[in-house]
Amino acid sequence: MPASTQTIVEGCSGPAGAGNGSTSAATAPKCPERYTRTQAVLHGMFTENVGGHFLDSGDTYGRLGDAYRAAPDMLDRPEIAACGDDGLLDGGEEDKAVPAERSTFHALDANLEYSAELDAEFERFCAEHDGADGLNWVDLAERFASSRDAAFSREGGVHNTYEFENLLDAPCQWFEFDALVRREGSGGSSVADGPRQCRAVLVQIHLGCDIRGGYGRPRAFVMRRGKWLRHAARAFDAACECTQIECWGDGVVYNAAAASECEACAHGGDETDCGPEPEGCICGEFPAYWKPSGRSDGSLQCAECGAAVDVS
Repeated sequence: MPASTQTIVEGCSGPAGAGNGSTSAATAPKCPERYTRTQAVLHGMFTENVGGHFLDSGDTYGRLGDAYRAAPDMLDRPEIAACGDDGLLDGGEEDKAVPAERSTFHALDANLEYSAELDAEFERFCAEHDGADGLNWVDLAERFASSRDAAFSREGGVHNTYEFENLLDAPCQWFEFDALVRREGSGGSSVADGPRQCRAVLVQIHLGCDIRGGYGRPRAFVMRRGKWLRHAARAFDAACECTQIECWGDGVVYNAAAASECEACAHGGDETDCGPEPEGCICGEFPAYWKPSGRSDGSLQCAECGAAVDVS
């Protein structure tokens, strides 16, 4: 059973200064030019060098950050993929086999937009409050969120994917709060219609070995279209012209068009409950005919109908 959220949150970050979260320019992989600004920021987060610590399980299982820097084109990873027979669901009280997973990089990119304004405010806040107090990234992120949103609390505002069932392929943590943020244009300049109320997040990527340590510097984003990041971690929809699936945190995958005919699909069961399956029902399976498109953006293409696979 995973440790409590409080245990993970309190142990996941060392001091915010040098040696914890500071990227070495010599070892930081170059970001591909085709990336958007949000993707470029996420790329830097996934390839950040947070160093190592002897309490981080002694690097027994390898550190995630090393794997990301060894294959740094995050956009080229499949957005969704079959897990295979050994696929396990992260989080929750027990391990469960799941048929599919979603790239954490792609999920964050699809649901978040980088806010240079809010990120700069957080950087100034860190400079003002770090130092003698010996605050770590978690302390600073929580204090900053509280300064922007009086209703912020650890209980409702701090989320770690290790603590709940999800379909992401790598863990992350975020601090969620309401904030007034000026809308930005494509080049990062502010749009002249004034600030707007947004659901904002400070996101940390887990780059270490043990889940309790090795988290990178928090960066600031706003939610796209008011989506909840926790929901994006737990589920995704995907469709081509011939197949539609929904994949949830309990591991059930089904053809949405056939759901009304399949009692197990409609009620969150599994393939053993289906009985005779209606035509087109793929309960419990990831479409084997969805293949990488070859476009270097993580997208899939259906080998049956030839259409691109749209993920949401």
